[in-house]
Formats: sequence, C-alpha cells, structure tokens
Amino acid sequence: ALRQELCKASPEQTVEMLRAPRDPLVIQVLRRSPRCKGQASGHELQLVDNGTQTEISFEHIMALGKEHAPSPPVIQLEPYPLTEL
Repeated sequence: ALRQELCKASPEQTVEMLRAPRDPLVIQVLRRSPRCKGQASGHELQLVDNGTQTEISFEHIMALGKEHAPSPPVIQLEPYPLTEL
C-alpha cells in the first residue's frame, strides 16, 4: 500500500510520507543496470541496497561521538636508574 502511494507521489510528498511517524520501514533501492554497447536493451532492475529507517539523526550520532569518558591523567614517574635493578 505504501509502496504504491510512494510510486505515485511527487518527491516532496514522498519525503513527507517517509518523515511521518510509522513502524520502521525496510527500503529496497532498485536501480537500472548500466547498458553496455551491443547488449540487448532491457528493463532489468538490479537490487543495489537495503536499509531500515531509524530514529537516529546526524546530530545524535555527532553527540554520541563527543560523549567519550575522559582519559585518565598521565602519571609522571621518576626516572629509575638501571643500577638499582
């Protein structure tokens, strides 16, 4: 049902439909295979990629990257002379 709606929708309508809160979407991206010279002209589709819609935004990913625990302080050690071994 959603697939048929998306096929008939304008690009702007498609974006709005995908932004609407729904169950997670599984998306298949289909692209036409490049035709080489001498190859029969067909309308073959090739599966390129699959994806799943999530609630993670670019800003959320960047914020997660900045939340690392601070490194422990560097401890300065006194030089240990080899003669004391």
